[in-house]
Amino acid sequence: MTATLTPPPAKAAPRVVQVARMHSVAWPLAVGAPAAILFVAFAIGWVLFFAIPNPDSRTQFTGGVTSVFFFGIGFYVQAMTQTFPFALGLSVTRREFFTATALAGLVQSVVFGTVIYLLSLLETATSGWGVHMRMFGILDYVTTSPVTRLFALIALFFLVSSIGLLIGTMYLRWKLIGLMTLSAAAVVVIGGAVVLILWRQWWFTVGDAIADTPRFVTMVVLPAVLAAVSLLGGWAVLRRTTP
Repeated sequence: MTATLTPPPAKAAPRVVQVARMHSVAWPLAVGAPAAILFVAFAIGWVLFFAIPNPDSRTQFTGGVTSVFFFGIGFYVQAMTQTFPFALGLSVTRREFFTATALAGLVQSVVFGTVIYLLSLLETATSGWGVHMRMFGILDYVTTSPVTRLFALIALFFLVSSIGLLIGTMYLRWKLIGLMTLSAAAVVVIGGAVVLILWRQWWFTVGDAIADTPRFVTMVVLPAVLAAVSLLGGWAVLRRTTP
């Protein structure tokens, strides 16, 4: 008589990871569309600089890579306004969905930040893709530290996704009024800070403070803190929202 060995059942992934996989269904929107936008922006910039060469310039800057950041905000706004109500119908809790979406944003930020960083290295190695064009190495103007540049890109992408989550939760609860209020608050805070600095003539003081602060703090730690604040604000709104 022989005994049949039954393999142990596969361990299920954590609940948050399972919920995060919901966003993989929208991979054409999360990955395909940003990649296409980057390719088009790169192609336009390269053709332009190739057709109109400027041999006196060592580097010609194009801001095409910033389009991915704006797209990231739209994706996470859509995640909260469209995917979240659907997830609730599948018995997913608010905490599970918000945590899973933040986790998806972190993973996406690591992937996008790393890819952009690697492309910046290739850009430098090829003398700006042969036409002295700088598109991906936008942080090269600020710091020469490879560690700071890499983690700064990741932190900036995560900040963008966190802001998208905050905007999405604001829209869920207060609709257009919430977005207008958030926009007005941002204008008041930023505009007020600029007016105060101008009034008190603090430009040189602020500039010296930024220059004296380590780049890792201003480019990595600060965006990470702002991302955490955005996530906390988004969760505070979402827990009281009825979609």
